[in-house]
Amino acid sequence: SNNQTLSAHFNTFRAMTQICVEDKAIGDLVSSKATAYFTHLGETFQDSLGEIGTGRQNNTYQTRTTGLRIKLQGFVFGKHILSLHTDVRRETYDPEARIQLITPLFASHRWTLQTRATSEISLADDRLLWTSGVDIRHHRSRFVGRNPFAFSPLAPDSLNTRNMKGLRTGIRAGLFGSLTAKANVARSNRAPSFFELFGDRGSVVGNTRLEPETATCWDAGIRLNRKDQWLETVYFDHRYEDLIQFAQTSQATSRPENVGEARVNGVEVSGGMRLGDWIALSSNYTFLNSKNRSSVPHLIDNALPGKPRHKASTRVDIRISRVSTSYDYAFEDGNFLDQANRRKLESRHVHSASISVNVWKSIQVGLDARNITDARLNDLWGYPLPGRSWFGSIQESWQ
Repeated sequence: SNNQTLSAHFNTFRAMTQICVEDKAIGDLVSSKATAYFTHLGETFQDSLGEIGTGRQNNTYQTRTTGLRIKLQGFVFGKHILSLHTDVRRETYDPEARIQLITPLFASHRWTLQTRATSEISLADDRLLWTSGVDIRHHRSRFVGRNPFAFSPLAPDSLNTRNMKGLRTGIRAGLFGSLTAKANVARSNRAPSFFELFGDRGSVVGNTRLEPETATCWDAGIRLNRKDQWLETVYFDHRYEDLIQFAQTSQATSRPENVGEARVNGVEVSGGMRLGDWIALSSNYTFLNSKNRSSVPHLIDNALPGKPRHKASTRVDIRISRVSTSYDYAFEDGNFLDQANRRKLESRHVHSASISVNVWKSIQVGLDARNITDARLNDLWGYPLPGRSWFGSIQESWQ
């Protein structure tokens, strides 16, 4: 309920480091780049009164990712470009439950080896561009630590290995003047994330039995560019097998499930313009039609949870000397919390604004106001979101 005050709270700390190890040319036609990166996500969930989810909670979660990306790029037959991307990373998930000592919070780590090869072929004096690529991924996940559910369906396999691949191709063609047409088609797989596997044991309950989802997607559209103005319209059609979808349960928690077959299609229209050097306008509208295509009779053709039928946004940016301001408006149509389409969220209107001042050299001081009208909002799981919020920031950039 929007009128209910909850003592439960969720805190998040995020840090990221990225270092370019080497970026150089190999001969006249080939270049290479290597990047090492590290991310840390620390989360704390406290619900001492058991108001959200199942029972009292005081949990901490740490997710870390360490990896190395290597990119090789070369020119073949003039303007044809071949690229090879390799990414090796290790993700670790380390949870701790301080109240409920017996809980399916499994420490785990995952090794991922990903190789992606792409090509860009330019034809007809650069008026036609054909891109294609293949993506191969190897996941090796291991769940460690004491498992109190060793003989129950909650227990995941201690070692899980998956091989996935994806294919995509696309074309962009200049029609006449500043009008461009484009089309893309792709088929890919996605492994469940740690959050989907384990949740936060509060409002979101994980599902260690999730299977990877498979998507077949295509889109086509046109784009018009005229100096400081642009307009783009795209039709898209996504079809899923074993789609991973969050839905609310009877215990007022959300749990990801493999829906089975689903289809999401619609139209997106976006545009923008600049008025001189000091003001920029942009807008976006999306019509989304989502359907559950699973074999469950009472769910067939239902809308997917968390998929609003209409979405729109507008942004205005103004820059005068050292002062930058912006205004954002976002609208989302009402959508459903559950697969049976019985619990519906109301439409939302959110207004936000920000201002920043370049006080000295590359140092900026900013102030953000979000949800200015203090609208009562709910997240995709039906729980209240913060009302009017204020954020201050100090930022410095190094070139």
